Amino acid sequence: EGWPVLAVSRFCEDPDGPFRLCVRQEQDAYGWPLFATPVEVEFITCAGDTLRYARDAHAVKQDMLVFDEVMDKNVASWRLDPDGWLLSEVTAASGVDAVPAAVSTLSLGAVHPHPLGAGPAMLRLDTRHAAHVRIELCDVLGRRITVLEDRALDAGSHDLSLTLPAVPPGAYHIVATGGGDAATRNILIH
Repeated sequence: EGWPVLAVSRFCEDPDGPFRLCVRQEQDAYGWPLFATPVEVEFITCAGDTLRYARDAHAVKQDMLVFDEVMDKNVASWRLDPDGWLLSEVTAASGVDAVPAAVSTLSLGAVHPHPLGAGPAMLRLDTRHAAHVRIELCDVLGRRITVLEDRALDAGSHDLSLTLPAVPPGAYHIVATGGGDAATRNILIH
């Protein structure tokens, strides 16, 4: 029943690293299931080359598609499902029309202390424009564990105190979304 309703955004932790897309399935608002489906992405590189690669999007609320073949700094623009084969609705896509990482709306700084333990953690978040920002703690598969912040922020730098839930030790992601963009920070919790 239904089809994937996708919110897709580019996020760059390291311009010298692989290109990554955060794909969030939002069709649960309609009572529809999560979908596993192959997804094709077309890249236009800064050198003018056109490349296409396919990845499997998993049946999870939030997924990360990693393209090791393309370095983030070399991507001038990208397009999800360039031939329109996937029956889907893309509700929010940033970066589709050549938004380089340098003009990203959000950026996450380091988390202190790190690795994280009991007690609050400090996170630096920079916003280029005023935006409603949502910060989530996700597991390594992109599944949301909890919402850490969900509020409007003015443009500028913000030092946020985050209270993390009790979770098993391991690797996690802090994912910030807002202003049509997303940023992530990998963390360890011990």
